[in-house]
Amino acid sequence: MNLFVYRKLNLVVNVLIVVICILMLVFLKTDFFKKIIIATILILKLFSILDHFKNKKVENKSRNEK
Repeated sequence: MNLFVYRKLNLVVNVLIVVICILMLVFLKTDFFKKIIIATILILKLFSILDHFKNKKVENKSRNEK
């Protein structure tokens, strides 16, 4: 498997984790500390997804300049 497949797989896993975290925050009746942990995981995964698209944009821009 090449690097492109790993990036796509990583993106899919991160999106699934974000969806699961959102569902957990909405539907689980947990205490405040657990909600903070879930929200932290959610924020970190969202940053990872945004970083993926930022890197993709930079790669496309550098490819177009050549």
